[in-house]
Amino acid sequence: MRRFVQRVLGLFRHGRAERELAREVDSHLALLEEEHVRRGAMPDHARAAARRAMGSVALANDLHRDARSFVWIDDMRQDLRFAARLLVRSPGFAAVVILTMALSIGATTTLFSLAYGVLMRPLVWSEPDRLVRLQETRGGQVSRVPWTVSNAMYLAWRDQPATIEDIGGWFRGRPMTLTSEGEPERFLVGAVTTSLMHVLRASPLLGRTLRDSDDRQGAPNVVVLGFDLWRRRFGSRNDIVGQIVRLDGQPYTVIGVMPEDFAFPDRETQAWTRQTVVPVNRPDGSISLMMFSAIARLRQGVTPQQAGAEATARAQSAPDLKQTAIALFGSNGPAGVTALPARDVITREVRPALLILLAAVALLFLTSTASLVVLQLSRVARRAREIAIRTAIGAGRGRLVRQWIVESALLGIIGAGSGLLMAVLLHRGLPAVLPASFPRVDDVRLDWRVAAFACAVAAAVSLACGMVPAFRGRRDQITDGFGEGAASTRAVTRTTAARVRTVFMAGQVAIACVLLVGASLLARSFTALIDVDRGFDPRGLLTMRLPQPPKTTFAQRMVLIDRLRERLAALPAVTDVATARAAAGCSLSRTGRASA
Repeated sequence: MRRFVQRVLGLFRHGRAERELAREVDSHLALLEEEHVRRGAMPDHARAAARRAMGSVALANDLHRDARSFVWIDDMRQDLRFAARLLVRSPGFAAVVILTMALSIGATTTLFSLAYGVLMRPLVWSEPDRLVRLQETRGGQVSRVPWTVSNAMYLAWRDQPATIEDIGGWFRGRPMTLTSEGEPERFLVGAVTTSLMHVLRASPLLGRTLRDSDDRQGAPNVVVLGFDLWRRRFGSRNDIVGQIVRLDGQPYTVIGVMPEDFAFPDRETQAWTRQTVVPVNRPDGSISLMMFSAIARLRQGVTPQQAGAEATARAQSAPDLKQTAIALFGSNGPAGVTALPARDVITREVRPALLILLAAVALLFLTSTASLVVLQLSRVARRAREIAIRTAIGAGRGRLVRQWIVESALLGIIGAGSGLLMAVLLHRGLPAVLPASFPRVDDVRLDWRVAAFACAVAAAVSLACGMVPAFRGRRDQITDGFGEGAASTRAVTRTTAARVRTVFMAGQVAIACVLLVGASLLARSFTALIDVDRGFDPRGLLTMRLPQPPKTTFAQRMVLIDRLRERLAALPAVTDVATARAAAGCSLSRTGRASA
């Protein structure tokens, strides 16, 4: 143990140990020289006799170094210095290898971070595996808006849950205008049930979230602010809770502020207000149908299939939607509910595209690795004389393999650092490239898992580039390395390296063909989507949406629309103007009379 500790300490005081060794050798020589002088020898003869008596000073130094340190670490240092000198002498080769590794590692790491953050990283909510999304069907047909449920099923299951702890819902966010605290600002406000925050186990940064008392009849309007809105609009004021703000001209009391990592259902939503789920049967005999998204938290030990079965039973016992169900589902058949893990539903639309991109980047990585292996094999052919000399003077196969691996590892370290830097730059540009509706963009980040993946990729490339050239050498190539015929084309084509290069080049061409065909098909599909017949001529057509406050009367809306049409028609570049009103929903009475 003492010797091991001394060797470990010797790694950190190499210069000091060398100076002590030199002084010790000099002192031994001086003592031997004094001994010969006392015996009557002349100083010059005494110095020579002392050196003969001591033996080889270089050998003594090497033995002392082996005793005080780890031999393989010293050899590794020597290999690193030799590899660094080779890279400095071949800057073109080093630049090509490092650039290739940086591009492949950077692209692979970026796509891995995107795929891991979107598809594999757990949701930010507490116990996300217990969260399920719900989709209602009628006669096996889904509604016009997928992954939504009706108020009939929602209320029937909420009142008598057995497999779930709670259920919450949210509606499509609506743009609202904030007219207090400075200039008016328009942003998206989410309409959620009071139970949604409890289902998600979301804790506010300030104040509180929505609760059941906020949903009672006659309760004042309340709003929960998002972190970005609170910081941007209200200057991160801690006294914002309890203040009155005006949204679309109506007063709302701020009851809380959510933390920075809370984004639901997407990152465009800046605030949340309550939305009441009304019963299906109204007092006047009409049917009120509401369709919205819903999420539930399972009880411990309950599977999504069990929750879906219970939800189906509750939906079948709910009030009949009659002809209203046909308008939305296309059928008024038996009700059914599908429950799937929330993460799978959130990422179901982007999962195939991400997997395809990940496979394409993997093929690109294999192509770049093959290119690096071919470059290394070509370098081996140019260094045949060096390999022959080192083998002739006693270098074994292990020594040569270690040298090649050290050289590849040095390139891999530099390439991995460059690749991580490129991945950081690409990661910063992802939010600007991806659409706002892209799921879980905030969960895409470069953490230790991504860094470990990049290191593993770099290690794989370095090992491939080091092992393949290392095992091409054979003892019988020593003589060929000194001869002129070793440089001839005939001799080179007979070597193992040439055959390996041929295999790798063929693999490169095959993978490149696959990538080329895939890119061509994607370009063709993209062109087909652009040129699809929409039933109208989109050239020169500009569309816009004009949301208006809910308290605006029909007459006020018509006056605003008429003025807008007149001003647009007066523009020189406008040839025609038209307006349309989207249907917001309907109520169907039991007598069959519908009202918008």
